[in-house]
Amino acid sequence: MKTDVSAIRATSRSAAAALAAHHSAIAAALLDGARQADVAEAAGVSQSAISQTMKRRRSARIGSRWTIPVLAAHLKDNPQFSLNEVVRACAQFSTDFRALADPADRQIALGAPERIGVEHLDALVAGLADYEAWRANISSPDWTLSSRYSMFPSWFAAPTDGLKAWVMRHTPPQFAVRGVFIDERDLESV
Repeated sequence: MKTDVSAIRATSRSAAAALAAHHSAIAAALLDGARQADVAEAAGVSQSAISQTMKRRRSARIGSRWTIPVLAAHLKDNPQFSLNEVVRACAQFSTDFRALADPADRQIALGAPERIGVEHLDALVAGLADYEAWRANISSPDWTLSSRYSMFPSWFAAPTDGLKAWVMRHTPPQFAVRGVFIDERDLESV
């Protein structure tokens, strides 16, 4: 007996398309402000299934992009990083964050990190989250408002004392208010 492989492929493709359309409809309803419980009831599934589906969709869209929690963990795991490596990691986060179009993905990317335990790095990460939120015209994450993310005396992302005045002049206020001074252009990947 010979199996009709093309019929199986067509059925699989149509089932996958139907499932994708179903998930898109669920996502659209939630983005329009519907409650998860209402969407779950209409779809005939549990609320936890809706929650898990949305979490998987967001994780898939964010994928291997850097988030604030990932950046903080990376800096915490590599305390020997040079100034250049720290700045490059921040620039990578900025590049990845700016590539996110979905507001929900941006909120996930700005999630509260685990404390690094190095005062200037904790302040730098909070300043970065606040700065990118400002650039994206969204509210700053609540966790960035804590005074524990401030650095006094100040810390400069400048390789020499001679560059400190330059860096001070070109630091976004979201960093300066925390006592962290970094040239805004250092947050751009090239």
